[in-house]
Amino acid sequence: MPSTQTQGRSLTHFVSGAGFRIFHAAEEFLWAFMIVATGLVVLRTLIVIWLASRFRRTWTRDFAEPISVLVAAFNEEKVIAETLRSLLATDYTGEIGSHRDR
Repeated sequence: MPSTQTQGRSLTHFVSGAGFRIFHAAEEFLWAFMIVATGLVVLRTLIVIWLASRFRRTWTRDFAEPISVLVAAFNEEKVIAETLRSLLATDYTGEIGSHRDR
């Protein structure tokens, strides 16, 4: 094997080697940054899930939101009374409002 020259390296060889070292350092930094960022995203997601479960609202079972009832009644003179009776006979426990269009 012939011996390698270590004394007479050219400027292009030095610039090329420095470029590859800089590129390798940047690549290593980006990999480390990606791993740290992924870990932080996972940690944040777990914290949000924990907080959401801790402060979860519980609804009472007997709560019913108020509703409004709209009845389209064009030429309904014969059946409107029975329609209103069936609406009022519902088993809904919340407040029932109505709106009359004039």
